[in-house]
Formats: sequence, C-alpha cells, structure tokens
Amino acid sequence: MMATSRAQRVLMIRWNGPALFRNLVTLANGLQRNGWDVTIASVVDDPQQDVSLLSSIRRLAFESMGDGVGRSLAMRVRRLNWLCRVLRDSAPDLIYVMDSWTLPLFIPARLLAGRSADCPWVYHTVDWIEPHRHPVHAWVERWACHHAARVINTDRSRARMQQAIYRLKETPLFMPNYLSLNETVPGPDNSLRLELLPGLGSSDRQLLVNPTMASPTRMVLELIRALAATDPRICLLQFVVDSTYGRECRRLVADLHLENRVHFHEPVSYRDIMRMVACADLGVIFHDHRPSSGYFMCNADRLGLYAACGLPCIASDYPNMEALVYRHGLGECCNPYDPESVSVTLTRMMADPERLAAYRKRVREAFQSDLNFEAHGGRLLEALQRVVAAS
Repeated sequence: MMATSRAQRVLMIRWNGPALFRNLVTLANGLQRNGWDVTIASVVDDPQQDVSLLSSIRRLAFESMGDGVGRSLAMRVRRLNWLCRVLRDSAPDLIYVMDSWTLPLFIPARLLAGRSADCPWVYHTVDWIEPHRHPVHAWVERWACHHAARVINTDRSRARMQQAIYRLKETPLFMPNYLSLNETVPGPDNSLRLELLPGLGSSDRQLLVNPTMASPTRMVLELIRALAATDPRICLLQFVVDSTYGRECRRLVADLHLENRVHFHEPVSYRDIMRMVACADLGVIFHDHRPSSGYFMCNADRLGLYAACGLPCIASDYPNMEALVYRHGLGECCNPYDPESVSVTLTRMMADPERLAAYRKRVREAFQSDLNFEAHGGRLLEALQRVVAAS
C-alpha cells in the first residue's frame, strides 16, 4: 500500500494577528486551499473574533495576561520564550515571517529554537522602513532580506527600491494586498446605510466612507475641510478613537458646523467594515507621504477592499496609485494636500449617479479580472514550493 504524502506545514508569524490584518487572512486561506497545512502565530494578543479563516487553519496567539502590548524587558523575554516553544512544537517545513516589526523577535527565537526551526523561511514585508530614518531597524531588515530564502513585497516599486537599497541579488516577489475571489462580499443594506448617515438620513444623501482610523497619515483633517466646500448632501463616515488627533477632528467638524454631515464611528470588525463599505457611494484613499516614502509608493489595503465591494474611490495623486486607479477605471485622483482639489473631485464624482454606476461596474470587473488574490497568488505558491523543494 502506497503511503500518502502529507501536506507541507507552514508556520505564519506576524506581530499582530488576523483580526487586525486582512492580508494575513487572505494569504493563509490561499495557502490552505492550495494544499498547505497552515498555522498562524500572533506575537501579541489576537482578538478571537470571526475573521473568515478556514476552520482547518490553526491559530495561536501570545497571551499578555492583561499586561498590555508591553515593551519591557520581562515582556520581551516572555514573548521570546513563547515563540521558541511555538517553533519547536510546530516543526514546520516552511516559516513565513510577515512585516518588519516581527523580525527582531523572530530572529533570536529561531536561533534559540535550534534544529526544530532549522527549515527555510521567507520574509514578506507589508510596511516600509524609511531609509536612513530607522538605521537599527533597517539593518535588521537588511540582514533578514539577505538570509531569507525568498523576500516578498506588496508593491513592485517598493520591491525594486528594496533590492537597490539592500543590494539584493534578486528582486523581491510582488504580491499585492488584494482580497480573494472566495471572499464573501455583503450586498447593500439600506437600513444600515440610513444608520450610517449622520443626522437625519434621507434617500438623496450620499455616503463617502474612509474605513481607516483617523490619523495624520490618513489626512482626515484635510478631508473634512474639503467636505465643507462640497454639496451639503455629501456625508462622511470616519472611524475614530479617543486620541489627540481624533479630538482635533471632532473640533474641526464643530467649528465648520458639519455635525450633520460627518459620522464618527468607533472601530469595528473587518466583516462590519465590509458591510459599511457596501452601503457607500464613494471611498477615500489618502496618505501623507512626508513621514514615509512608503506612503508614496504603497498599494493601499483599502483599494483591495473597495475593489471587492465594487466601490469607486478618490485617491492620492501619487504615481503608483494613479496607475492603478486610471488603468482600471476605479475613480479619480487628486492632491490630498489641497482641499480645493479634493472638493472639486468629490463634487464631480458624486454629481452624476449614472457616472457613479458606470464606475461601480468597472470596479467589479477589475476585481474579477485582476485585483484579486488568485490573479497573483500563483507566483507566490510556485515560489514557496521551490523554496521547500530546494531545502
């Protein structure tokens, strides 16, 4: 009787878990569906909410026991010991390390785990370490890029820049943050839409959604100022927490008398975010590129979310974003630093319902044809198989 070959075991390690990062869910489900045996290890507390992971995927998370995120020496040692145990107990065929924040813990944990973790590993960067601004962190990432069996990047421009800065022999593999065609996408919910419209909701009001936390890098203050110069029927849904910037956003809304046009909402699960996005007329993708060139070159998670939900968008007029938006007809780009540019673009996009409907059709077509995990995941699967085969 012939022995049945077992599935290759892959241990995916990330600082935060699938409840906070949808691309981790998409990647894990994609690997599991293609014959891998997936385990996810989250190095910080991971809220055990439903994130649509396949039931066969194991999910491990460090428990801080109420000590918070914690960066004290004692907490770091506890995390290190926990990850060492995970590496020893999992006995993976491949380790998949995600984002640069995970590297300073993974590297010593792998060394301490010894032969139990003596298997190939790949590094998937989903953020951007600004050159010359974080030299120690960049040195760690440079070391990782030279020692990992394969490096993966979410954007082609950043991949080429990463190769040049770190002097890598091979360009990192391009793997964008798009959702899967298997994703369950909710349909429009008019009752929810009316709840999300601030003040007295009505059928002729239009809903602009910015499904990200209010922060300086997301340029929410600039968006609010632009909103004040648009048609009063256009309303904004914005997630916010009690922070200095969040309070500043609330004060600006009060000063501009926009209380009936801006709905500040507490953070919700990704599934609820999708339900809200499905009710909107237009989405926003703004980044302040001054703190990090990664924001200038990035392929935003929100673009993948909008594509799956068939929602057109207005986005920053940065080259990579313009290329995607105009190539696929996803919406329009404008200067996020100029409220007049934003307000003019918003008004033009919202003024013609037939035009918005045509945009929606093109966005759905783009998701089905190219802006999905399956359209690009084959390269990743082939690369990982080659890594394991060569070990």
